[in-house]
Amino acid sequence: MTPDLLRIAIVTSVVFAVAAVHPRAASGQDQPPRIGPFVVDIRGTAPTFPSDELVAQSRGLSIEELPARGLGLDGGAHLYLFKWRVITFGAGAQMTIARAASPAVVQDGVETLRGVTSWFTSFTPQISFNFGTRDGWSYLSAGAGRMDVVTKTAGAYVKAKPGASITPEVVAKHIEKAITARRPKTRDVIGAQAHQILTARAVLPDRLWDRFLATQFPPPQPD
Repeated sequence: MTPDLLRIAIVTSVVFAVAAVHPRAASGQDQPPRIGPFVVDIRGTAPTFPSDELVAQSRGLSIEELPARGLGLDGGAHLYLFKWRVITFGAGAQMTIARAASPAVVQDGVETLRGVTSWFTSFTPQISFNFGTRDGWSYLSAGAGRMDVVTKTAGAYVKAKPGASITPEVVAKHIEKAITARRPKTRDVIGAQAHQILTARAVLPDRLWDRFLATQFPPPQPD
């Protein structure tokens, strides 16, 4: 069992133990308003990207070229499914997208430091145990998901987290599978990054999505 799954199992066991010994409200009492039916939370985030010698070497960069602090959005949503005793059970997910950039440095017409952009993305399905009423409640949540850090310079990817990059061999296998399948998929999404981009497109408003695209495809600058 992985550490993440072990933590989830421990939290779940504690919650059920507390609920089992908690007294129920008397049937004649007025029942407080229930939590729900859903909640959405969106906030800004300012993560610090790693910038040490080992990270720079793994990406073929110098420490001075690595971005430091970034800006992004962190959002989550939970749907409250049902209530048992004092616990309202919820299911949802949390997604984070953040970007950091360092500008190119040119001295005497020579580029001494390359411009570098780093992206951090994560997507984590979660379950939650909620205690209280609609007027106010506390909760415990647990989940396990995937995160990726991608760094690129001048339009070319420098280094991606192992398993996040797509090699020609992986694409070739998908093409071969599509050709030989009796019922091929109408759309074949390859790689974790592609899935996360599609998820971001589904949840982001049009204006935020347009800003994201503008960072990936900046307009040409005059010489």
